[in-house]
Order: sequence, then C-alpha cells, then structure tokens
Amino acid sequence: MSLLKFIRLLFYVIFFTVIAAVSATVSYRVLSYGEETKVPNLVGRTLADAKAIVQSRNLHIKVDGSEYHNEIPVGFVSGQKIVSGTDVKEGQIIGIILSKGPKSALTPDFIGRPLDDARFLVVERGLEMRRVSRTHHKSVPAGIVITQNPLPGSRGASVISLLVSLGPDKVYVDVPLLVGLEHEKAAQQAKKLGLVLRYTGFGNSVVSQSPKSGSRIPKGEVVEVRLGEVEN
Repeated sequence: MSLLKFIRLLFYVIFFTVIAAVSATVSYRVLSYGEETKVPNLVGRTLADAKAIVQSRNLHIKVDGSEYHNEIPVGFVSGQKIVSGTDVKEGQIIGIILSKGPKSALTPDFIGRPLDDARFLVVERGLEMRRVSRTHHKSVPAGIVITQNPLPGSRGASVISLLVSLGPDKVYVDVPLLVGLEHEKAAQQAKKLGLVLRYTGFGNSVVSQSPKSGSRIPKGEVVEVRLGEVEN
C-alpha cells in the first residue's frame, strides 16, 4: 500500500470516529433531556418555592391565572394544571394558579377609617382598589374615608372606590378696620368674622393692625393689633 493511500485511509478513520463521537454525545443529551419525571405537588407553596421545586426536576413553571381561595393565602399556589404524581418528560411546562385569598362575602366598612388603613384592608381581603377621589368636607378630617362604593355590607364586591376628605375648605374674609376702636369692640368685630386677635402694647384702643384692613385672609387666622391711647 502506498503512503498516500495509507494517509487517506487514516484520515477517513479519524473523521468518521469524530463524527460518531459527536453524534453519540448529542443523542445522549437529547435522550437524557427527554427522560421522564414525576410532577411534584405545588399546592400551598409560595411562587418562589414552586419554581425551585420544578427546576430541581428539570421542569418549568407558568402562572396561568389566579382565583379566590378560602384557605390558601394570597400569592401561594392554589392549583396546578397537571396533577401531582403524573409522569412527564423533562422540560415540561407546569401551569399553576395563584391564590387571591378569601373572597369576602360582605364588603368591609371603610367609612371613617384613615386611607392607609383602608388600603391595607383592601389587600388583606383580596379586593382591588379601583379609584380614590378626594373632596373637602367641613366635619371629616383630612385623610379619612367619607364614603365608599359599593356600600358596606354589599355582597360579591371585588373592586372598591373610596371618597376621601381633604378637610374643611378654607373660607376667606376681609380684614375689618380695627384702628381707632376700643379693644373690646375690636374683639367683637374679629369674632364675628372668625378671626383671632393677638395684642401687644398697652392701652384701651387699637393704634395699628397687621394685616391691614381690606386684606383677604382665611377664617381662623391671627390679626396682630397694637394697643395704645388715641389722642382726641
């Protein structure tokens, strides 16, 4: 056999040996990936725990929806699309359902609660906050729920809208002319308008004021007045 033929033969042997080895490796990986495993029970697990469990078995997870559940807390797995114990190929996707917690039979009473408390209760009951509107109210303090929709005690509600107080709306008044008045009459004038006088100095009459007369200020604001004696 000539040297050239020997070299060619050796080349073909090495080439086909490499091809066979690569094919065997790929076939092994494909067959290994297709090995069967049992679907684990994911119900009652957190989403993070469920992911870790299926990954340990070369499976995958997909959230396919959510549902109300009287016993399983919010965010935990409440159901799975493939029953636990079922034999499946590795790489299979397992669909799961997450719990929204118990669905309250009666809508809670949010009226009179601070908005932060109301938000917490909405989440705790597995409800959804649709809208928070705000308006002034003469008697309900700022940040407190005035009313709600649906009303407390309604059945089957899943979304809530709240109307929250901004507190009393400010009423503005014109500052009267107090200079020249005796302090008692000045106090009477201020009281009628809902203003508060703060005195400095000594005497029976108002000799100066701040803000000046004609200024427009909210009810309840302070007007500084200085007392003295008015010369006749």
